[in-house]
Amino acid sequence: MTGQAVATERLASLLAAERAVHRINLSSGSAHRTSGAVRLRPDVAFHFLKQRRAWARSLAAHPQADVLWPAVSPTPLGHIRDAAIVLPLLQPRQRVFAVVHQGNFDSLFGRLWARPSVARMVDRVTAFVFLNEMLSEKCARWLPASKRHVIPNTIDEQAIATEDELRVRRLRTPRKGLRLLFLSNMIREKGYLDVLSAAALLHQAGHLEEAVFAGRWNSIQDQIAFEQEVERLGLTSRISHAGMVTDRAAARRLYLNADAFVLPTYYPTEAQPLTILEALATGTPVITTRQGGISEILDDAAEGFFVAPQNPDAVAEGLQRLRDERTWIRLSEAARIRFDRQFHPRTVAQRWCLLLDTLPKA
Repeated sequence: MTGQAVATERLASLLAAERAVHRINLSSGSAHRTSGAVRLRPDVAFHFLKQRRAWARSLAAHPQADVLWPAVSPTPLGHIRDAAIVLPLLQPRQRVFAVVHQGNFDSLFGRLWARPSVARMVDRVTAFVFLNEMLSEKCARWLPASKRHVIPNTIDEQAIATEDELRVRRLRTPRKGLRLLFLSNMIREKGYLDVLSAAALLHQAGHLEEAVFAGRWNSIQDQIAFEQEVERLGLTSRISHAGMVTDRAAARRLYLNADAFVLPTYYPTEAQPLTILEALATGTPVITTRQGGISEILDDAAEGFFVAPQNPDAVAEGLQRLRDERTWIRLSEAARIRFDRQFHPRTVAQRWCLLLDTLPKA
């Protein structure tokens, strides 16, 4: 349950309102971790080889259809898969739109051994669609401007707060104690331990009501270590873990019940976290870092505050600033305005339709 998987399905659903959409599932279907070293897995390799013929039939059944390819990979093994299996299956008259979700996609172009296959991929792909300008500019040395386009992610309609919900939540601005939300896969580099440490600092100052953590654990060891740290800090009555949240209406309620969404990430391939977009859609001020493309999602002191990574003191300081009622309301209102202007589904759908309609056919 990764952000890329959620964004892929959301894009398919958006375009289904305007075009016939066919889904080809490239997933191996096996459980995997979302961090750690990338290594060759024989079961996954066998899956790709086994399914190759079925995928070829699926693509050949729609020889003139546009292909949206959101799984294009910058990793060595991922690129070998793309070059050896995916690219040869594409039909000659199909336009191919590669959606870049990883913040380190530019690293692909620096691998000497991959230059011939990368060149073939660049020649074959009609357009590379980046989530923000920074990611696009990082690839400007290797991709011409005509092949680089920027369209952000969007989120499910169920994750968007109604005007009535926004009105109600702004009537109960932060009181003495703040309510915090961390929602992400429970990966250390996403900063959940920094949120926990910041919560402890707020608690010591008498300014914490509760902190809710939600997301899938990366390992049972991480879960045990987190629970032991909560107990050591004396926060068992203030800290809860809601598990992995897949229902976006349930996620919306978590955001609406929080005074701040906190994601002090230093995740190496961070690009455009969907959870920050969901926070903006619910008028929830954000405390985060400038990792990856996050600095293009919001402005410092406009919809939230940027902090240095791995700095719980800075996180706590940013949260303390939200205790001012006028500051909180200003940031909450600005958050929703930013979402409506840039990330609302109708806005993103319009940009995709414009791109598909204007680029020449093969």
